[in-house]
Amino acid sequence: MRHAREQVLAGECRVHDELGLLREEIQASWLRSRRLQVDTDRLTPAHTSDVDQETLLGRSAGPVLEHLKVELAGEPVGILLTDATGTVLQRHCEDAELSRQLDAALLAPGFVYTESSVGTNGIGTAIEVRHPTMVVGEEHYTDSLTSFACAASPIYHPITNAFLGVIDFTATAPHASPLLLSFARSTSQRVHEAMLAQSSASELALMRDYLSACHHSGGAVLALSGDLVMLNAQTQLSFDAADQAALLARLGDVTGARSAMSLLADLPSGTTARLEYRPTFANDELAGGVFRVQHRSEDTHRPRSFRQPVVVLPGVVGVSPSWQQACRAVRDSRRRGEWLVLEGEPGVGKTTLLQGAHHAADPRARIRLLDEKDAADPERWLEVVAEELDADGGSLVLRHVDLLGPELVDSLTEMLLRHSGVDAGTGPWVALTMSGGEHNAQVESQLLPHFPHTVVVPALRHHIEDLTHLVPHLLGRISRAQELSVAPAVLNHLMKLPWHGNVEQLRKVLVRTARVRRSGVVVLDDLPAECRAVTRRRLSQMESLERDALIAALVTHGGRKERAAEALGLSRATVYRKIKDYGITV
Repeated sequence: MRHAREQVLAGECRVHDELGLLREEIQASWLRSRRLQVDTDRLTPAHTSDVDQETLLGRSAGPVLEHLKVELAGEPVGILLTDATGTVLQRHCEDAELSRQLDAALLAPGFVYTESSVGTNGIGTAIEVRHPTMVVGEEHYTDSLTSFACAASPIYHPITNAFLGVIDFTATAPHASPLLLSFARSTSQRVHEAMLAQSSASELALMRDYLSACHHSGGAVLALSGDLVMLNAQTQLSFDAADQAALLARLGDVTGARSAMSLLADLPSGTTARLEYRPTFANDELAGGVFRVQHRSEDTHRPRSFRQPVVVLPGVVGVSPSWQQACRAVRDSRRRGEWLVLEGEPGVGKTTLLQGAHHAADPRARIRLLDEKDAADPERWLEVVAEELDADGGSLVLRHVDLLGPELVDSLTEMLLRHSGVDAGTGPWVALTMSGGEHNAQVESQLLPHFPHTVVVPALRHHIEDLTHLVPHLLGRISRAQELSVAPAVLNHLMKLPWHGNVEQLRKVLVRTARVRRSGVVVLDDLPAECRAVTRRRLSQMESLERDALIAALVTHGGRKERAAEALGLSRATVYRKIKDYGITV
Protein backbone atom coordinates (compact mmCIF):
# COMPACT_ATOMS: atom_id res chain seq x y z
CA MET A 1 0.00 0.00 0.00
CA ARG A 2 2.93 2.31 0.66
CA HIS A 3 4.22 1.50 -2.82
CA ALA A 4 0.78 2.25 -4.31
CA ARG A 5 0.69 5.61 -2.55
CA GLU A 6 4.17 6.45 -3.88
CA GLN A 7 2.82 5.74 -7.38
CA VAL A 8 0.03 8.25 -6.80
CA LEU A 9 2.48 10.88 -5.52
CA ALA A 10 4.75 10.27 -8.49
CA GLY A 11 1.91 11.20 -10.82
CA GLU A 12 0.69 7.81 -12.00
CA CYS A 13 -2.92 8.27 -13.09
CA ARG A 14 -3.77 4.62 -12.45
CA VAL A 15 -2.60 2.61 -9.47
CA HIS A 16 -1.75 -1.06 -10.07
CA ASP A 17 -2.53 -2.95 -6.87
CA GLU A 18 -1.27 -6.46 -7.53
CA LEU A 19 -2.24 -7.78 -4.08
CA GLY A 20 -5.79 -6.44 -4.18
CA LEU A 21 -5.32 -4.51 -0.93
CA LEU A 22 -6.43 -1.09 -2.21
CA ARG A 23 -10.15 -0.39 -2.18
CA GLU A 24 -11.55 1.67 -5.07
CA GLU A 25 -12.93 4.21 -2.58
CA ILE A 26 -9.44 4.78 -1.14
CA GLN A 27 -7.78 4.93 -4.56
CA ALA A 28 -10.28 7.59 -5.69
CA SER A 29 -9.61 9.56 -2.51
CA TRP A 30 -5.84 9.37 -3.02
CA LEU A 31 -6.22 10.72 -6.54
CA ARG A 32 -8.42 13.57 -5.26
CA SER A 33 -5.82 14.35 -2.58
CA ARG A 34 -3.07 14.41 -5.19
CA ARG A 35 -5.06 16.82 -7.37
CA LEU A 36 -5.49 19.03 -4.29
CA GLN A 37 -1.70 19.00 -3.73
CA VAL A 38 -2.04 17.85 -0.11
CA ASP A 39 1.26 17.89 1.79
CA THR A 40 2.10 14.27 2.70
CA ASP A 41 4.97 15.15 5.00
CA ARG A 42 3.20 17.35 7.51
CA LEU A 43 -0.30 18.10 8.73
CA THR A 44 -1.58 21.56 7.81
CA PRO A 45 -5.31 21.61 8.61
CA ALA A 46 -6.96 25.01 8.68
CA HIS A 47 -8.13 26.25 12.07
CA THR A 48 -10.94 28.50 13.28
CA SER A 49 -11.60 29.79 16.77
CA ASP A 50 -15.24 30.49 15.89
CA VAL A 51 -16.78 27.09 16.64
CA ASP A 52 -20.55 27.38 17.08
CA GLN A 53 -21.99 24.73 19.38
CA GLU A 54 -25.43 26.33 19.57
CA THR A 55 -26.75 24.72 16.41
CA LEU A 56 -29.38 22.04 16.04
CA LEU A 57 -26.57 19.54 15.38
CA GLY A 58 -24.49 20.61 18.37
CA ARG A 59 -27.43 20.73 20.79
CA SER A 60 -28.77 17.34 19.66
CA ALA A 61 -25.44 15.50 19.50
CA GLY A 62 -24.10 16.73 22.85
CA PRO A 63 -26.18 14.47 25.14
CA VAL A 64 -25.75 11.49 22.78
CA LEU A 65 -21.96 11.78 22.80
CA GLU A 66 -21.81 12.35 26.56
CA HIS A 67 -23.75 9.11 27.05
CA LEU A 68 -21.42 7.26 24.65
CA LYS A 69 -18.38 8.58 26.49
CA VAL A 70 -19.66 6.87 29.63
CA GLU A 71 -20.40 3.65 27.74
CA LEU A 72 -16.89 3.54 26.24
CA ALA A 73 -15.03 4.65 29.39
CA GLY A 74 -11.61 2.98 29.48
CA GLU A 75 -11.66 2.09 25.78
CA PRO A 76 -8.89 3.63 23.59
CA VAL A 77 -11.30 5.37 21.21
CA GLY A 78 -12.05 9.01 20.49
CA ILE A 79 -15.50 10.28 19.48
CA LEU A 80 -15.58 13.37 17.26
CA LEU A 81 -18.35 15.53 15.81
CA THR A 82 -17.77 17.84 12.83
CA ASP A 83 -19.94 20.24 10.88
CA ALA A 84 -20.52 20.08 7.12
CA THR A 85 -17.21 21.85 6.43
CA GLY A 86 -15.20 19.22 8.33
CA THR A 87 -14.53 21.55 11.28
CA VAL A 88 -14.28 19.55 14.51
CA LEU A 89 -16.98 20.74 16.92
CA GLN A 90 -16.60 18.27 19.80
CA ARG A 91 -14.12 15.61 20.89
CA HIS A 92 -14.62 13.06 23.68
CA CYS A 93 -11.76 10.74 24.66
CA GLU A 94 -11.12 9.16 28.06
CA ASP A 95 -7.82 7.50 27.09
CA ALA A 96 -4.87 9.77 27.99
CA GLU A 97 -2.39 8.29 25.50
CA LEU A 98 -4.86 8.46 22.58
CA SER A 99 -5.78 12.04 23.55
CA ARG A 100 -2.10 12.97 23.34
CA GLN A 101 -1.83 11.40 19.89
CA LEU A 102 -4.99 13.16 18.70
CA ASP A 103 -3.59 16.47 19.91
CA ALA A 104 -0.35 15.82 18.02
CA ALA A 105 -2.40 15.15 14.87
CA LEU A 106 -4.36 18.40 15.43
CA LEU A 107 -7.54 16.33 15.53
CA ALA A 108 -9.24 18.65 18.00
CA PRO A 109 -12.06 21.25 18.10
CA GLY A 110 -11.55 24.08 15.65
CA PHE A 111 -9.38 22.17 13.14
CA VAL A 112 -10.72 21.39 9.66
CA TYR A 113 -10.28 17.74 8.60
CA THR A 114 -11.36 17.83 4.95
CA GLU A 115 -9.51 15.98 2.18
CA SER A 116 -8.21 19.30 0.88
CA SER A 117 -6.55 19.91 4.28
CA VAL A 118 -5.15 16.50 5.24
CA GLY A 119 -5.94 14.12 2.38
CA THR A 120 -7.70 10.78 2.74
CA ASN A 121 -9.14 10.37 6.24
CA GLY A 122 -12.36 9.15 7.84
CA ILE A 123 -13.96 12.59 8.27
CA GLY A 124 -12.91 14.23 4.99
CA THR A 125 -13.58 11.18 2.83
CA ALA A 126 -17.02 10.65 4.41
CA ILE A 127 -17.81 14.27 3.54
CA GLU A 128 -16.74 13.67 -0.07
CA VAL A 129 -18.61 10.39 -0.65
CA ARG A 130 -21.53 11.14 1.72
CA HIS A 131 -21.81 7.62 3.11
CA PRO A 132 -20.26 5.76 6.09
CA THR A 133 -16.52 5.37 5.51
CA MET A 134 -13.62 3.69 7.31
CA VAL A 135 -9.95 4.52 6.70
CA VAL A 136 -7.32 2.34 8.40
CA GLY A 137 -3.57 2.83 8.79
CA GLU A 138 -1.74 3.03 5.47
CA GLU A 139 -4.99 3.94 3.68
CA HIS A 140 -4.47 7.49 4.98
CA TYR A 141 -2.83 9.82 2.46
CA THR A 142 -0.73 11.81 4.95
CA ASP A 143 2.08 9.96 6.75
CA SER A 144 1.21 11.48 10.13
CA LEU A 145 -2.22 9.80 10.13
CA THR A 146 -1.19 6.24 9.24
CA SER A 147 -1.13 5.27 12.93
CA PHE A 148 -4.91 5.81 13.18
CA ALA A 149 -8.08 3.98 12.18
CA CYS A 150 -11.08 6.26 11.59
CA ALA A 151 -14.72 5.39 10.95
CA ALA A 152 -17.16 8.18 10.07
CA SER A 153 -20.84 8.45 9.17
CA PRO A 154 -22.68 11.48 7.71
CA ILE A 155 -25.52 13.23 9.58
CA TYR A 156 -28.48 14.81 7.75
CA HIS A 157 -31.19 17.24 8.83
CA PRO A 158 -34.31 15.21 9.72
CA ILE A 159 -36.65 17.55 7.84
CA THR A 160 -34.77 19.21 4.98
CA ASN A 161 -32.30 16.32 4.49
CA ALA A 162 -29.48 18.87 4.27
CA PHE A 163 -26.00 17.53 5.02
CA LEU A 164 -24.99 18.82 8.48
CA GLY A 165 -21.81 17.02 9.51
CA VAL A 166 -20.08 13.79 10.45
CA ILE A 167 -19.74 11.57 13.53
CA ASP A 168 -16.31 9.94 13.71
CA PHE A 169 -14.76 7.19 15.86
CA THR A 170 -10.96 7.19 15.91
CA ALA A 171 -8.62 4.60 17.44
CA THR A 172 -5.02 3.60 16.87
CA ALA A 173 -4.55 1.28 13.88
CA PRO A 174 -3.70 -1.82 15.99
CA HIS A 175 -7.07 -1.41 17.75
CA ALA A 176 -8.99 -1.13 14.47
CA SER A 177 -12.23 -3.10 14.33
CA PRO A 178 -15.19 -3.21 11.94
CA LEU A 179 -17.27 -2.39 15.01
CA LEU A 180 -16.01 1.19 14.77
CA LEU A 181 -18.00 1.67 11.57
CA SER A 182 -21.08 0.07 13.15
CA PHE A 183 -20.73 2.43 16.11
CA ALA A 184 -20.47 5.41 13.72
CA ARG A 185 -23.61 4.36 11.80
CA SER A 186 -25.70 3.77 14.91
CA THR A 187 -24.53 6.99 16.56
CA SER A 188 -25.37 9.12 13.52
CA GLN A 189 -28.85 7.57 13.61
CA ARG A 190 -29.20 8.42 17.31
CA VAL A 191 -28.17 12.01 16.61
CA HIS A 192 -30.68 12.11 13.73
CA GLU A 193 -33.45 10.99 16.07
CA ALA A 194 -32.40 13.53 18.71
CA MET A 195 -32.58 16.32 16.08
CA LEU A 196 -36.00 15.13 14.99
CA ALA A 197 -37.20 15.33 18.60
CA GLN A 198 -35.84 18.88 18.88
CA SER A 199 -37.36 20.01 15.57
CA SER A 200 -40.37 22.02 16.55
CA ALA A 201 -43.92 21.51 15.42
CA SER A 202 -43.58 24.89 13.69
CA GLU A 203 -40.82 23.64 11.38
CA LEU A 204 -42.79 20.51 10.57
CA ALA A 205 -45.91 22.55 9.79
CA LEU A 206 -43.96 24.92 7.53
CA MET A 207 -42.33 22.01 5.71
CA ARG A 208 -45.76 20.41 5.18
CA ASP A 209 -47.24 23.57 3.62
CA TYR A 210 -44.10 24.17 1.55
CA LEU A 211 -44.15 20.67 0.06
CA SER A 212 -47.88 20.98 -0.61
CA ALA A 213 -47.36 24.27 -2.49
CA CYS A 214 -44.49 22.78 -4.52
CA HIS A 215 -46.66 19.82 -5.46
CA HIS A 216 -49.71 21.83 -6.53
CA SER A 217 -48.25 24.97 -8.11
CA GLY A 218 -45.53 23.56 -10.36
CA GLY A 219 -43.87 26.98 -10.25
CA ALA A 220 -41.49 28.95 -8.04
CA VAL A 221 -42.15 28.49 -4.30
CA LEU A 222 -40.36 29.89 -1.27
CA ALA A 223 -40.89 29.35 2.45
CA LEU A 224 -39.66 31.57 5.25
CA SER A 225 -39.60 31.45 9.04
CA GLY A 226 -37.45 33.03 11.73
CA ASP A 227 -34.47 30.75 11.01
CA LEU A 228 -35.42 28.71 7.95
CA VAL A 229 -35.47 29.61 4.23
CA MET A 230 -36.46 27.14 1.50
CA LEU A 231 -36.42 27.65 -2.28
CA ASN A 232 -37.54 24.97 -4.70
CA ALA A 233 -35.68 24.07 -7.88
CA GLN A 234 -38.06 26.09 -10.06
CA THR A 235 -37.18 29.26 -8.11
CA GLN A 236 -33.48 28.66 -8.69
CA LEU A 237 -34.06 28.07 -12.41
CA SER A 238 -36.36 31.07 -12.92
CA PHE A 239 -34.37 33.70 -10.99
CA ASP A 240 -30.65 34.44 -10.89
CA ALA A 241 -28.77 35.06 -7.64
CA ALA A 242 -29.43 38.82 -7.63
CA ASP A 243 -33.17 38.34 -8.22
CA GLN A 244 -33.33 35.66 -5.50
CA ALA A 245 -31.70 38.05 -3.02
CA ALA A 246 -34.22 40.76 -3.94
CA LEU A 247 -37.11 38.30 -3.50
CA LEU A 248 -35.91 37.29 -0.03
CA ALA A 249 -35.53 40.94 0.95
CA ARG A 250 -39.11 41.61 -0.18
CA LEU A 251 -40.38 38.58 1.76
CA GLY A 252 -39.02 40.12 4.90
CA ASP A 253 -41.59 42.91 4.55
CA VAL A 254 -44.42 40.51 5.45
CA THR A 255 -42.64 38.41 8.06
CA GLY A 256 -45.02 38.01 10.99
CA ALA A 257 -48.19 38.68 8.96
CA ARG A 258 -51.04 36.42 10.10
CA SER A 259 -53.27 36.85 7.05
CA ALA A 260 -52.84 36.04 3.35
CA MET A 261 -51.82 38.82 0.97
CA SER A 262 -50.30 39.60 -2.43
CA LEU A 263 -47.34 41.86 -3.08
CA LEU A 264 -45.04 42.89 -5.93
CA ALA A 265 -41.25 42.86 -6.07
CA ASP A 266 -39.15 44.82 -8.60
CA LEU A 267 -36.08 42.73 -9.42
CA PRO A 268 -32.57 43.76 -10.53
CA SER A 269 -33.06 41.92 -13.84
CA GLY A 270 -35.80 44.42 -14.73
CA THR A 271 -38.74 42.05 -14.24
CA THR A 272 -41.49 42.33 -11.67
CA ALA A 273 -42.61 39.36 -9.61
CA ARG A 274 -45.99 38.79 -7.95
CA LEU A 275 -45.85 36.98 -4.60
CA GLU A 276 -48.85 35.22 -3.09
CA TYR A 277 -48.32 34.83 0.66
CA ARG A 278 -50.07 32.26 2.86
CA PRO A 279 -49.20 32.05 6.57
CA THR A 280 -48.49 28.72 8.26
CA PHE A 281 -49.73 27.94 11.77
CA ALA A 282 -48.80 25.23 14.27
CA ASN A 283 -51.90 25.16 16.47
CA ASP A 284 -52.37 28.91 17.10
CA GLU A 285 -48.68 29.81 16.74
CA LEU A 286 -47.45 31.49 13.54
CA ALA A 287 -44.77 29.21 12.09
CA GLY A 288 -43.81 31.30 9.03
CA GLY A 289 -45.22 31.56 5.55
CA VAL A 290 -45.17 30.09 2.04
CA PHE A 291 -44.87 32.25 -1.09
CA ARG A 292 -45.88 31.30 -4.61
CA VAL A 293 -44.00 33.46 -7.12
CA GLN A 294 -45.01 34.46 -10.63
CA HIS A 295 -43.55 36.89 -13.14
CA ARG A 296 -45.99 39.77 -13.23
CA SER A 297 -46.03 39.48 -17.01
CA GLU A 298 -48.24 36.42 -16.61
CA ASP A 299 -51.20 38.48 -15.40
CA THR A 300 -50.64 41.83 -17.14
CA HIS A 301 -50.38 42.96 -20.74
CA ARG A 302 -46.59 43.19 -20.50
CA PRO A 303 -44.74 40.67 -22.67
CA ARG A 304 -43.30 37.82 -20.60
CA SER A 305 -39.81 38.53 -21.77
CA PHE A 306 -39.86 42.14 -20.57
CA ARG A 307 -36.58 43.20 -19.03
CA GLN A 308 -35.06 46.58 -18.42
CA PRO A 309 -33.00 47.31 -21.55
CA VAL A 310 -29.25 46.95 -21.33
CA VAL A 311 -27.45 50.28 -21.08
CA VAL A 312 -24.97 50.62 -23.94
CA LEU A 313 -22.20 53.20 -23.45
CA PRO A 314 -19.31 53.67 -25.92
CA GLY A 315 -16.24 51.76 -24.77
CA VAL A 316 -18.10 50.15 -21.84
CA VAL A 317 -19.02 46.44 -21.66
CA GLY A 318 -20.80 44.31 -19.08
CA VAL A 319 -24.38 43.14 -18.51
CA SER A 320 -24.40 41.97 -14.88
CA PRO A 321 -27.09 43.63 -12.71
CA SER A 322 -24.66 45.48 -10.42
CA TRP A 323 -22.61 46.83 -13.34
CA GLN A 324 -25.71 47.79 -15.31
CA GLN A 325 -27.08 49.63 -12.28
CA ALA A 326 -23.93 51.78 -12.15
CA CYS A 327 -24.05 52.39 -15.93
CA ARG A 328 -27.68 53.44 -15.75
CA ALA A 329 -27.06 55.84 -12.84
CA VAL A 330 -24.08 57.53 -14.57
CA ARG A 331 -25.90 57.79 -17.90
CA ASP A 332 -28.99 59.35 -16.30
CA SER A 333 -26.88 61.79 -14.30
CA ARG A 334 -25.07 62.93 -17.47
CA ARG A 335 -28.37 63.36 -19.35
CA ARG A 336 -29.77 65.53 -16.55
CA GLY A 337 -26.54 67.47 -16.22
CA GLU A 338 -26.51 66.55 -12.52
CA TRP A 339 -23.02 66.67 -11.01
CA LEU A 340 -21.83 63.27 -9.84
CA VAL A 341 -19.30 61.50 -7.61
CA LEU A 342 -18.05 58.10 -8.72
CA GLU A 343 -16.55 55.93 -5.98
CA GLY A 344 -14.79 52.58 -6.26
CA GLU A 345 -11.57 50.62 -5.88
CA PRO A 346 -8.62 51.52 -8.14
CA GLY A 347 -8.94 49.99 -11.59
CA VAL A 348 -12.69 49.29 -11.57
CA GLY A 349 -13.33 51.50 -14.61
CA LYS A 350 -14.62 54.78 -13.14
CA THR A 351 -13.03 56.95 -15.81
CA THR A 352 -14.11 54.60 -18.60
CA LEU A 353 -17.66 54.76 -17.30
CA LEU A 354 -17.66 58.57 -17.20
CA GLN A 355 -16.19 58.82 -20.70
CA GLY A 356 -18.79 56.38 -22.00
CA ALA A 357 -21.65 58.41 -20.50
CA HIS A 358 -20.19 61.63 -21.93
CA HIS A 359 -19.83 60.24 -25.47
CA ALA A 360 -23.29 58.68 -25.33
CA ALA A 361 -24.82 62.06 -24.47
CA ASP A 362 -22.86 64.16 -27.00
CA PRO A 363 -19.94 62.54 -28.85
CA ARG A 364 -18.88 65.89 -30.32
CA ALA A 365 -18.65 67.71 -26.98
CA ARG A 366 -15.37 68.34 -25.20
CA ILE A 367 -14.31 66.23 -22.19
CA ARG A 368 -11.37 67.18 -19.95
CA LEU A 369 -9.75 64.76 -17.49
CA LEU A 370 -7.68 66.22 -14.67
CA ASP A 371 -5.88 63.95 -12.24
CA GLU A 372 -4.64 64.72 -8.74
CA LYS A 373 -1.16 63.89 -10.06
CA ASP A 374 -1.47 66.85 -12.48
CA ALA A 375 -1.58 69.20 -9.48
CA ALA A 376 2.21 69.28 -8.98
CA ASP A 377 1.81 72.94 -9.95
CA PRO A 378 -1.33 73.82 -7.88
CA GLU A 379 -1.80 77.27 -9.38
CA ARG A 380 -1.73 76.00 -12.95
CA TRP A 381 -4.05 73.11 -12.05
CA LEU A 382 -6.60 75.50 -10.57
CA GLU A 383 -6.34 77.77 -13.63
CA VAL A 384 -7.21 74.84 -15.90
CA VAL A 385 -10.16 73.89 -13.67
CA ALA A 386 -11.41 77.50 -13.77
CA GLU A 387 -11.12 77.58 -17.58
CA GLU A 388 -13.11 74.35 -17.90
CA LEU A 389 -15.82 75.52 -15.50
CA ASP A 390 -16.25 78.69 -17.56
CA ALA A 391 -16.60 76.70 -20.80
CA ASP A 392 -19.94 76.07 -22.48
CA GLY A 393 -21.14 72.49 -22.17
CA GLY A 394 -18.88 69.46 -22.25
CA SER A 395 -17.67 67.45 -19.27
CA LEU A 396 -15.02 67.94 -16.62
CA VAL A 397 -13.74 64.90 -14.71
CA LEU A 398 -11.56 65.46 -11.64
CA ARG A 399 -9.88 62.17 -10.73
CA HIS A 400 -8.73 61.06 -7.26
CA VAL A 401 -9.97 64.19 -5.49
CA ASP A 402 -9.73 62.36 -2.15
CA LEU A 403 -5.92 62.73 -2.49
CA LEU A 404 -5.95 66.51 -2.91
CA GLY A 405 -4.19 68.64 -0.28
CA PRO A 406 -6.12 70.97 2.07
CA GLU A 407 -5.32 74.19 0.19
CA LEU A 408 -6.41 72.75 -3.15
CA VAL A 409 -9.64 71.47 -1.61
CA ASP A 410 -10.38 74.96 -0.23
CA SER A 411 -9.76 76.66 -3.59
CA LEU A 412 -11.68 74.02 -5.56
CA THR A 413 -14.62 74.33 -3.18
CA GLU A 414 -14.83 78.09 -3.82
CA MET A 415 -14.80 77.56 -7.59
CA LEU A 416 -17.51 74.92 -7.45
CA LEU A 417 -19.60 77.12 -5.18
CA ARG A 418 -19.59 79.85 -7.85
CA HIS A 419 -20.54 77.44 -10.65
CA SER A 420 -22.87 74.94 -8.97
CA GLY A 421 -25.89 77.17 -9.52
CA VAL A 422 -25.17 77.69 -13.23
CA ASP A 423 -27.81 76.36 -15.61
CA ALA A 424 -26.97 72.81 -16.66
CA GLY A 425 -27.45 73.72 -20.31
CA THR A 426 -24.57 76.22 -20.32
CA GLY A 427 -21.86 75.00 -17.94
CA PRO A 428 -19.98 71.70 -18.09
CA TRP A 429 -21.06 68.51 -16.40
CA VAL A 430 -18.69 67.91 -13.49
CA ALA A 431 -17.82 64.51 -12.07
CA LEU A 432 -15.38 63.50 -9.34
CA THR A 433 -13.77 60.12 -8.80
CA MET A 434 -12.71 58.76 -5.43
CA SER A 435 -11.35 55.48 -4.15
CA GLY A 436 -13.38 53.33 -1.79
CA GLY A 437 -12.73 53.06 1.95
CA GLU A 438 -12.10 55.94 4.32
CA HIS A 439 -12.30 59.37 2.73
CA ASN A 440 -10.57 62.67 3.23
CA ALA A 441 -12.74 64.38 5.88
CA GLN A 442 -12.21 67.79 4.29
CA VAL A 443 -13.34 66.49 0.90
CA GLU A 444 -16.42 64.93 2.55
CA SER A 445 -17.42 68.15 4.31
CA GLN A 446 -16.52 70.75 1.67
CA LEU A 447 -16.56 69.24 -1.83
CA LEU A 448 -19.21 66.52 -1.73
CA PRO A 449 -22.14 68.79 -0.70
CA HIS A 450 -21.95 70.30 -4.23
CA PHE A 451 -22.62 66.85 -5.75
CA PRO A 452 -26.14 65.53 -5.15
CA HIS A 453 -25.41 61.89 -6.01
CA THR A 454 -22.68 59.28 -5.43
CA VAL A 455 -22.52 56.10 -7.52
CA VAL A 456 -20.45 53.17 -6.25
CA VAL A 457 -18.79 51.20 -9.08
CA PRO A 458 -18.56 47.49 -8.16
CA ALA A 459 -15.23 45.70 -7.95
CA LEU A 460 -14.60 43.19 -10.75
CA ARG A 461 -14.87 40.26 -8.32
CA HIS A 462 -18.45 41.39 -7.60
CA HIS A 463 -19.50 41.08 -11.25
CA ILE A 464 -17.03 38.43 -12.35
CA GLU A 465 -19.52 37.04 -14.88
CA ASP A 466 -18.75 40.11 -17.04
CA LEU A 467 -15.32 38.63 -17.82
CA THR A 468 -17.01 36.83 -20.73
CA HIS A 469 -17.54 40.30 -22.27
CA LEU A 470 -14.47 42.11 -20.90
CA VAL A 471 -11.82 39.66 -22.11
CA PRO A 472 -12.82 39.74 -25.83
CA HIS A 473 -13.34 43.52 -25.61
CA LEU A 474 -9.89 44.17 -24.12
CA LEU A 475 -8.18 41.68 -26.44
CA GLY A 476 -9.79 43.43 -29.39
CA ARG A 477 -8.25 46.72 -28.28
CA ILE A 478 -4.86 45.10 -27.63
CA SER A 479 -4.80 42.99 -30.81
CA ARG A 480 -6.14 45.35 -33.42
CA ALA A 481 -6.26 42.63 -36.07
CA GLN A 482 -8.88 40.77 -33.99
CA GLU A 483 -6.86 37.56 -34.37
CA LEU A 484 -6.56 36.66 -30.68
CA SER A 485 -9.12 34.78 -28.60
CA VAL A 486 -9.11 32.72 -25.40
CA ALA A 487 -9.94 29.06 -24.84
CA PRO A 488 -12.97 28.32 -22.62
CA ALA A 489 -10.67 26.74 -20.02
CA VAL A 490 -8.69 30.00 -19.82
CA LEU A 491 -11.84 32.05 -19.32
CA ASN A 492 -13.05 29.68 -16.60
CA HIS A 493 -9.68 29.94 -14.89
CA LEU A 494 -9.62 33.74 -15.06
CA MET A 495 -13.03 33.83 -13.37
CA LYS A 496 -11.54 32.03 -10.34
CA LEU A 497 -8.94 34.73 -9.67
CA PRO A 498 -9.50 37.47 -7.05
CA TRP A 499 -8.54 40.44 -9.32
CA HIS A 500 -7.50 42.79 -6.52
CA GLY A 501 -6.46 45.26 -9.23
CA ASN A 502 -9.83 44.95 -10.99
CA VAL A 503 -10.23 45.65 -14.72
CA GLU A 504 -6.89 47.45 -14.95
CA GLN A 505 -5.11 44.35 -13.64
CA LEU A 506 -7.02 42.22 -16.17
CA ARG A 507 -5.92 44.57 -18.99
CA LYS A 508 -2.26 44.35 -17.95
CA VAL A 509 -2.48 40.55 -17.77
CA LEU A 510 -3.91 40.41 -21.28
CA VAL A 511 -1.22 42.78 -22.58
CA ARG A 512 1.50 40.48 -21.20
CA THR A 513 -0.33 37.46 -22.60
CA ALA A 514 -0.52 39.07 -26.06
CA ARG A 515 3.27 39.46 -26.05
CA VAL A 516 3.55 35.67 -25.81
CA ARG A 517 0.59 34.73 -28.03
CA ARG A 518 -0.01 37.31 -30.75
CA SER A 519 -2.59 35.33 -32.75
CA GLY A 520 -4.70 32.24 -32.43
CA VAL A 521 -6.18 30.95 -29.17
CA VAL A 522 -4.74 31.73 -25.74
CA VAL A 523 -4.26 28.58 -23.61
CA LEU A 524 -3.44 28.25 -19.91
CA ASP A 525 0.32 28.02 -20.51
CA ASP A 526 0.24 31.44 -22.19
CA LEU A 527 -0.96 33.19 -19.03
CA PRO A 528 1.62 35.03 -16.88
CA ALA A 529 2.71 33.48 -13.58
CA GLU A 530 0.40 35.61 -11.43
CA CYS A 531 -2.58 33.93 -13.13
CA ARG A 532 -1.40 30.39 -12.45
CA ALA A 533 -2.20 30.73 -8.73
CA VAL A 534 -5.65 31.28 -7.26
CA THR A 535 -4.80 32.26 -3.67
CA ARG A 536 -7.25 34.86 -2.33
CA ARG A 537 -4.77 36.64 -0.06
CA ARG A 538 -2.47 39.43 -1.19
CA LEU A 539 1.13 38.29 -1.55
CA SER A 540 4.20 40.22 -0.45
CA GLN A 541 6.80 41.06 -3.08
CA MET A 542 9.02 38.22 -1.82
CA GLU A 543 6.11 35.75 -1.96
CA SER A 544 5.26 36.88 -5.51
CA LEU A 545 8.85 36.27 -6.63
CA GLU A 546 8.85 32.87 -4.94
CA ARG A 547 5.51 31.96 -6.57
CA ASP A 548 6.73 33.01 -10.03
CA ALA A 549 9.98 31.02 -9.65
CA LEU A 550 8.07 27.91 -8.61
CA ILE A 551 5.64 28.23 -11.53
CA ALA A 552 8.52 28.74 -13.98
CA ALA A 553 10.24 25.59 -12.66
CA LEU A 554 7.02 23.58 -12.93
CA VAL A 555 6.43 24.76 -16.50
CA THR A 556 10.04 24.03 -17.47
CA HIS A 557 9.82 20.48 -16.12
CA GLY A 558 6.35 19.69 -17.47
CA GLY A 559 4.62 19.89 -14.11
CA ARG A 560 6.87 17.25 -12.48
CA LYS A 561 7.15 18.41 -8.89
CA GLU A 562 10.20 16.32 -8.00
CA ARG A 563 12.19 17.85 -10.91
CA ALA A 564 11.01 21.35 -10.00
CA ALA A 565 12.03 20.75 -6.37
CA GLU A 566 15.50 19.60 -7.48
CA ALA A 567 15.93 22.61 -9.76
CA LEU A 568 14.98 25.03 -6.97
CA GLY A 569 16.99 23.25 -4.27
CA LEU A 570 13.84 22.54 -2.25
CA SER A 571 12.44 19.37 -0.74
CA ARG A 572 9.50 17.75 -2.49
CA ALA A 573 7.39 18.31 0.63
CA THR A 574 8.18 22.05 0.51
CA VAL A 575 7.17 22.20 -3.15
CA TYR A 576 3.88 20.43 -2.40
CA ARG A 577 3.18 22.82 0.46
CA LYS A 578 3.94 25.94 -1.55
CA ILE A 579 1.82 24.74 -4.48
CA LYS A 580 -1.07 24.42 -2.03
CA ASP A 581 -0.34 27.72 -0.22
CA TYR A 582 -0.24 29.69 -3.49
CA GLY A 583 -3.12 27.78 -5.11
CA ILE A 584 -0.96 26.99 -8.15
CA THR A 585 -2.63 25.02 -10.94
CA VAL A 586 -0.32 22.45 -12.47
